[in-house]
Amino acid sequence: HLDSSSLAMARPPRLSAKDKETFAYFTVRDRMPVILTRAIDTVHKHGGKLLKEKGKEFSDDCSGIVNRLSQLKNEMQTNKPMRHVQDGREDESEWNGLCDHVKAVTGTDPTWFDTSWLFAECYMYRRITEAIALSSLCKDFDPFQDQKQQAFFGSRVSILQLAEQLEMQRETAKQLASEKAFEKLGNAFERALKLSLWGNKTDLSILAKYDGSQDLAKLQASSTDSLKQLDSKVLVDDTQATFSLLLTSIQSPDPKRELGRIDIVLDNSGYELFNDLCLSDWLLCTGFATVVLLHVKCFPWFVSDATEKDLWWLLDQLCSSENSHLAQLGSRWQSLISSGRWIVREHKFWTVPYEFVHMKSIAADLYTDLSKSNLIIMKGDLNYRKLLADRQWPHDTALPEALDGFSPAPVLALRSLKAELVVGLKPGQDMALSKEASNWMTSGDYAVVQLQI
Repeated sequence: HLDSSSLAMARPPRLSAKDKETFAYFTVRDRMPVILTRAIDTVHKHGGKLLKEKGKEFSDDCSGIVNRLSQLKNEMQTNKPMRHVQDGREDESEWNGLCDHVKAVTGTDPTWFDTSWLFAECYMYRRITEAIALSSLCKDFDPFQDQKQQAFFGSRVSILQLAEQLEMQRETAKQLASEKAFEKLGNAFERALKLSLWGNKTDLSILAKYDGSQDLAKLQASSTDSLKQLDSKVLVDDTQATFSLLLTSIQSPDPKRELGRIDIVLDNSGYELFNDLCLSDWLLCTGFATVVLLHVKCFPWFVSDATEKDLWWLLDQLCSSENSHLAQLGSRWQSLISSGRWIVREHKFWTVPYEFVHMKSIAADLYTDLSKSNLIIMKGDLNYRKLLADRQWPHDTALPEALDGFSPAPVLALRSLKAELVVGLKPGQDMALSKEASNWMTSGDYAVVQLQI
């Protein structure tokens, strides 16, 4: 149990694999090598396929990627120093500057088990990108693509159930908005938001061994009844405060904001992305948004994080479906992008290990742009970790203190817990949860809906 009074105003340390009793140590020792091994196997199989289809030159190119990834795995497991990135991508200087900064502060090169967990994990995915970028013929290869697509197909039952309900719910929400039936509309908003929240459970960096054979529907909430059953697992729930904020943003617009603009910083592709798009659609239908900006990663990241390629692949799957509900939904969503009501944005800041408190100085353009939003919805565990600077805050710390001044616009964190950090709990709540489930902070079974205005 962490007591906020014991730390006064000092910032607590960042999570690190130094402590062998932590989930961070388990991740670096066990989970990350498994993810790398799977990526190596995927590239190896791709090379065999290319040997048959395109010849030895392509196969040899894949062998080079395999060798670089195998070297990376060895460096990690033997706790070697983290070298500079060497692929010439536009973020290379930032990454190498970070490595140099850590060395300047600590007096030694960062190593996997001794540096911050956030840096180590992000660095691994950046080095995976490097291994592929240094190839000649496979520079655009996504080593996680098959896993992401298998997870989408494994979620088909839940997706179909949601798609069949969505049209009726959209029309009902439109009518409630026109009638100003705000209490009922608030309930409808809660359903759309909680579906987006619990979609975050399907995270392939946690389900590293997922091979398409498991039934993901058991992890997915796709009905009102299943959402109600999960309500007791939402440890902090600012859903209604968020609904009130949206009402105010329409009824009394802030001149500093773009009228009707909402941003969603996406997390996982597949089922979670589908739910995020359902939420985006709902916000447009009800008039709470006139434009939704969807922020994606610019290269494969944390196994299942959504890239623009993943988003378009999902839309193509819907449009080509034999199911009329899915096909109509895909067509509608494509038209929302072509009409500019959904805007897909990339920014390299999302794939560096900087905490969000540094965004204003490191990525001033992004911070300034986000300041125009009426609400920034931050999806998932990694965004939450960056919001809190991955620090071991006492669990009853107020969210504004943990954000440390990051406030471009109202921020809503939607996250199922998969790392040993959380703030905003009531005193003693963490002790009670530990008795209920010792792994409550890492299982993904508990969640938060936290708003900072």
